[in-house]
Amino acid sequence: MDRCDAACSRQIEYLPGHFERIRHLRKKYACPHCETNGDHPRIEAAAKPEAAIEKGLAGPGLLAYIVTSRFSDYLPLYRLEDIFARQGFEISRATQSVWCGDVADAAAPLYELMAERVRAAHVVATDDTIMPMLSKDKTANARMWVYVGDDDSPYNVFDFTLNRGRDGPKYFLKDYRQVPLADAYGGYNGVVAGNEITRAACWAHYPDSGVIRRGTSAGLPPPGLTVMIS
Repeated sequence: MDRCDAACSRQIEYLPGHFERIRHLRKKYACPHCETNGDHPRIEAAAKPEAAIEKGLAGPGLLAYIVTSRFSDYLPLYRLEDIFARQGFEISRATQSVWCGDVADAAAPLYELMAERVRAAHVVATDDTIMPMLSKDKTANARMWVYVGDDDSPYNVFDFTLNRGRDGPKYFLKDYRQVPLADAYGGYNGVVAGNEITRAACWAHYPDSGVIRRGTSAGLPPPGLTVMIS
């Protein structure tokens, strides 16, 4: 039979990730003339490739996968340990944890730049949530704070503190002089006290935050507090 046409069909497939051992070969060179004449013989070699972790075995792709899986996909490190084992590599959760810390150190300049951009925003929205933290005797309730910039500074920056004290937002916003948008948590009072900051309350928290109770009999917010719809 002669072919007259072709039927086309499509299928979506997934190609799992895989490990690769990358071998870097750096050739060494010696000067025969210098070696023969005893004129300061020396050996030269090409520079080592830059690594995300100095003297570390993990490549940037592996580090990015671990960090993304842990902090964006919320996959515990012990599960990643099992996934890697199925692929023939034993990478303990302890090693992965150290690598996560190394990545955080490497990304610290980028974090500081993002925090600077957020503090340059006209309005910075902030809130906190409980972050369970392992301690010696029991799990402690630490805090994770988020600071969200406006349209001109579209960054979300997180800041970790051991407790919900006012020192957390007071330190992060120490040079900020515009409009923080937050709930009625009293810790923000220390941020706005004695400076030109205009504190704003989000509309969602306003009715239940106690702001009305602290206001006038007409139900208005106290002096110096601006209510913004968020």
